[in-house]
Amino acid sequence: MRTFDYVKKSSLWDNSKKFVKYKGSSTPDILILGEAPGVEENRLGKPFVGKCGKLLDSWLSNESNNFRFGISNVVHLMPTSDDGRIRKPSKLEVDYFKPIVRVIIKKYSPRIIICLGSTASESLLDIPISVAKNKVCYFMGRPVYSMYHPSYFLRKNLVGSREFGALIKLISERM
Repeated sequence: MRTFDYVKKSSLWDNSKKFVKYKGSSTPDILILGEAPGVEENRLGKPFVGKCGKLLDSWLSNESNNFRFGISNVVHLMPTSDDGRIRKPSKLEVDYFKPIVRVIIKKYSPRIIICLGSTASESLLDIPISVAKNKVCYFMGRPVYSMYHPSYFLRKNLVGSREFGALIKLISERM
């Protein structure tokens, strides 16, 4: 599959959008998957570089001595409504990008996957995050853990580092 040609066939594609694929280690222990790019991600062509990315970076900085991380999304183009506002990707759009998520997992071969938010979690696991965040699930033979997206913590005016740290501790104990 020629990835970029595939992306350009998506219903989300237009020339104002960038293909936002991956950032991080070329040999990650942990792959973090979010929902879809936002405005800053689309502008820079990299995942998690806006407000949510800054919060995620603060979480990762506490754990960077223990693990190598890779970061991507389950949808690789910014989903917008007819009026140009960012929206949640549809199930059809999430399903369209699933082959690219599989390519990323095969290419980078992380030992563990963390899904941030309901869209990422449901994309891989087909169960709500309220169920997935309390258990270890599997996708492509890899353990998958889920937690709320950084946007949740920003909306609630919370830091989230305690929750992320607890998840990393749990992962460490099971490795």
